[in-house]
Amino acid sequence: MTGLKEWPLRPNSYLLTRETEERKLLRQGVRNFFAFRDRQPKLSLKDFLAKLEREILIEALSRLNGNQKLAAKALGLKHTTLNAKTRKYHISFFKGPCFGQPERMSPRKGGENSRLKMLNYG
Repeated sequence: MTGLKEWPLRPNSYLLTRETEERKLLRQGVRNFFAFRDRQPKLSLKDFLAKLEREILIEALSRLNGNQKLAAKALGLKHTTLNAKTRKYHISFFKGPCFGQPERMSPRKGGENSRLKMLNYG
């Protein structure tokens, strides 16, 4: 037991740094909520979180070219949960040009130049 008292307790600097970064991001999110709330006084926390969740889903799907399975894995969700959320928020992705009517394109047809077209019904 005496051996344990000789070791000084040192916090893990990596964990402290990570926690500090997370707290900074959270504080920034809180400030954003109140700044947004100042412009729209009737906005509730529930509505704000729904808008935030929708934007996070759109960003994840955009980064992964609309692949729901990969986006769900990146977000730590089941793909069925992500599918339900995309239906809830009316998020649809089509591969194709960013103008005119959306068209489904195979990866070979569009290649790397094909862009992701998002239809936003919300």
